Amino acid sequence: MKITLSLVLLLLTSSCYYTSSKEFFSGASPTVSIPYAKGDTTGELTNALIKTICSSTTLIYDNDDGDLNLSVQLSEPSQENISFQYRKNSNGELEDKLEPSENRLTAKVLFTLTNLNTNTVILGPLFIEESVNYDFDFQPIQSNINIFSLGQLNYIDEATKVALTPLYQKLAKKIVSSIENIWWKDREDEEKSG
Repeated sequence: MKITLSLVLLLLTSSCYYTSSKEFFSGASPTVSIPYAKGDTTGELTNALIKTICSSTTLIYDNDDGDLNLSVQLSEPSQENISFQYRKNSNGELEDKLEPSENRLTAKVLFTLTNLNTNTVILGPLFIEESVNYDFDFQPIQSNINIFSLGQLNYIDEATKVALTPLYQKLAKKIVSSIENIWWKDREDEEKSG
């Protein structure tokens, strides 16, 4: 019975999802390096992660020699129509045909935070998902007048490209928040025990 319980405890504590970071986070703010995120063809997610870490009061971004390595893998964002409207003909009259007018853009990332000094995984691999909603004009417009309207009433392709920026910003904030939560939790545990 004791051997079985010991084996179960050993398996649970050796999980790769979270390892104690007390030794690492007990000192000053850690430095984080971020290699280019896999699947990030435009570099927007990687850029959003760097900006979010740079604005953090807990973490310090280091381009080359960080204590921690944040590896991120981005899945292809998916789209879902969430709102529809009746189509208008060339005279401006409503037809009996529905067309989409609003989409939800969703992306998932898998990330891992590794201590480069000891080659141990501190956090992850974890999946995070975020989404943004945006409006668009289903029918292609004849001029480029609406291209810069920040995703509102644009043709769907332009609106989707514009919607990626806030989507990646939301993902970056969620990832950095996960890392900061470990740091603050370990600080609180340290204060309680010390």
